[in-house]
Amino acid sequence: MDREVVDHLRRMRVLLEKGWTQGAFSRDESGDATYGTGQKPTSWCVLGALYEGSEPPLCVRTRKVLDDAIGPSGYDSIYEWNDAPGRTKTEVIGLMDRVIAAAVAGDVDSDDNAPPTAPVITPERIAELEQDDADTIEALKNLETV
Repeated sequence: MDREVVDHLRRMRVLLEKGWTQGAFSRDESGDATYGTGQKPTSWCVLGALYEGSEPPLCVRTRKVLDDAIGPSGYDSIYEWNDAPGRTKTEVIGLMDRVIAAAVAGDVDSDDNAPPTAPVITPERIAELEQDDADTIEALKNLETV
């Protein structure tokens, strides 16, 4: 496993432990969305934590690991999984712990040469993820980091 991805997952977990949210990339202590406002966030959704203070290429590799981890759950992306009704912070932290443990053990792959046992992702899905990431990266260029 890419050591940089493992470190990124650990930084994300720290942010999510501090505060977790749904329906916005990040929120301030009043609960107002902070994305693009310049306000300091105190809670993040999984994608908000993913992009907080990290470079786009690392975010893309880490998101692949997270999307692969929730694939069997029936959700198309970590964003949908995070915002599912009834989702709890405990579940989010639990997922992060499992993904980190698997990454440290070498049971996940963050590069484009995933082993044959990796879930099959269609070219259409790859294009969707790339567009999602491109849109998010463009929008985050002006985001103030913690």
